[in-house]
Amino acid sequence: MSKTISMLRRRVRRLIRSDEGSVVVETAVITPVVLLILFGAVDVVRYLQVQSNVIRAVSTTADAIGRQNGITTSQVTAFLGHAADTIDPDVTSGTATITVASVHRDGDQAPEVAWRRNQNAGTDQYQGTCQQTGAEGEAAVLPTGFTVESDDTVIVAEACYTFIPAFLISRVVFNLDFVPLDIYARAIAAARFGALTILEP
Repeated sequence: MSKTISMLRRRVRRLIRSDEGSVVVETAVITPVVLLILFGAVDVVRYLQVQSNVIRAVSTTADAIGRQNGITTSQVTAFLGHAADTIDPDVTSGTATITVASVHRDGDQAPEVAWRRNQNAGTDQYQGTCQQTGAEGEAAVLPTGFTVESDDTVIVAEACYTFIPAFLISRVVFNLDFVPLDIYARAIAAARFGALTILEP
């Protein structure tokens, strides 16, 4: 047994002294760093793609609903279902939540949420950062400096996506708050052809 150990020690010393040994040591040190950069880069690219999809989903949804002359609950549900599917078409284990609200200002009153729906046709307020406009029948919370003119209606679409890195090694980067895991976006479009304050059955 001691003969085998001493033989292994001699081989290790020889390997360290030779050029091959330094290559092995350098490779052992550099490989984890290269893997972290490689897998992290893949997830960062995925993150940027999903972030772009979230922004596109809310802007398209707000604009499409704002162009309607009248709208039904089933149409809103269809718009939102499609938007949620386009956020992450590969379904890479993240979760997408998207909501839309009609905000109307009646005369000199404060803007109010006329109706609000999520992709499951529900009206319950989402508990989290994904739904900031407010619940149906309440005063609308709009971006600072944004005003709704008297008797005007705007459509507010909001979405958030909880991003989950695909590779275990890249989760280290994300968990250090290098990139936030929750992606949020909001888009506001004017109701062009009708008030859109009522969802038709």
